[in-house]
Amino acid sequence: MTAVDDPTGFGLERWRVDSRSGPGSAGRWEETLAQTHAAFDVRLPSGDGFTGAVRRYRLGALSLVDCRCTPFVGQRGPAVLHDGAHDHVGVQLVLRGRERAWSGGRETLLGAGA
Repeated sequence: MTAVDDPTGFGLERWRVDSRSGPGSAGRWEETLAQTHAAFDVRLPSGDGFTGAVRRYRLGALSLVDCRCTPFVGQRGPAVLHDGAHDHVGVQLVLRGRERAWSGGRETLLGAGA
């Protein structure tokens, strides 16, 4: 994570993970998502093809999180569902590309604007 001097007072924080920077990318992406979203078990594509970046703006008790990344698999199974995180509500907007989600055996494909 890189904290940034933010003259707007919104408390901007940044994270970046790139699989070309060496082994451990999946663990670093898991840590980033746990800090900014929720805990996930992560599986990255093989090779050097993954990049991910997150920006978080703190607005009092509200956090606005902008996440941009190449495709990966993230799962919230029993081991991470009850990770002790505080209760919170998340709203996710898919601005570009697609996201496939499963819940209770049901699959949903989200696209831009969905």
